[in-house]
Amino acid sequence: WHESPWGFLRRTVYAAGEVNIPFLASALTFDALLAGVPFLLLVLVGLSLFIQGPRGDATHDLLRAIDRFLPPSVGTAGADPSEVIRTLLGRVAENRSRLSLYAVPLFIWFSARLFASARTALNRIYRVATPPHKARHFVMSFLVAKASDVVMVGATLLLFLLYILVSSTFTAAFTWGAAQADVTVAPVVAYLGRFAGVLLTFVGALAFFLLVYRFGAARLLRWRTAIGSATFAA
Repeated sequence: WHESPWGFLRRTVYAAGEVNIPFLASALTFDALLAGVPFLLLVLVGLSLFIQGPRGDATHDLLRAIDRFLPPSVGTAGADPSEVIRTLLGRVAENRSRLSLYAVPLFIWFSARLFASARTALNRIYRVATPPHKARHFVMSFLVAKASDVVMVGATLLLFLLYILVSSTFTAAFTWGAAQADVTVAPVVAYLGRFAGVLLTFVGALAFFLLVYRFGAARLLRWRTAIGSATFAA
């Protein structure tokens, strides 16, 4: 099957049906949506804390920052779709302390569940057998598995924060360089900045998928397999 493109494609489709790829993908998507809701709330709470002005009015400061990305108001009461978003964001900023108490444990639980589903999918796709270990109580096995998932969540968040830091630094550096450069050189600097942004996005996605493929399964996948899968996914 590996000697021709048609044979490779046929084998890929057969293997995808054999391990039920559509079902695994839908399960991962569902878990990602569950984890995305509390994560979005935490992002909004963090933004309200980060951009809070000297007056201490978190609601006003958050809405003023978000208004830059929303379309202008139509001026008709009840006919402005962005007004619903502003109202929702205002309530999030007003109740950020209470929301954090619920969003943090929910995010940890659902994100750990997401990585547990990813581990199950990787074990099935790559036919990874669970490593032998001493017999232990099912509660202990559950806690060990959840601890591993939480570690993966923490590593992913650190990688995400590192990507934001590096991306912001690159953007600021190239923006400053384009402003300081000569008129004839400025377009080149701007193009290099856009290219660096695309390359950085690819590297960030590659690092994330490499983390998942290499350490997400019950056993460590070979680096060659993990790098190939991560490159294709990125």
